Amino acid sequence: MGTGKVSEVNAQIGQKAPDFKMQGIFKGEIRDVHLEDFTGKWIVLFFSVDEILRVLNALQTGEMCPVEWRPGKSTLGKV
Repeated sequence: MGTGKVSEVNAQIGQKAPDFKMQGIFKGEIRDVHLEDFTGKWIVLFFSVDEILRVLNALQTGEMCPVEWRPGKSTLGKV
């Protein structure tokens, strides 16, 4: 099983995804995610460095942030 490093995952469109594990954000918490956890379910996997950095920056404010929030923009206030 791969560790989630791009160099170790050899996925092909239209083919069964190779098993892997990696950290992800699930219901607002960072946890280990294993592809096998979703056996028999439809899932969509996407990876966007820009979105990951945006979410991490938003989490570090300690405040609620609107959709498409960017550093320097107004937040929605304390949680």
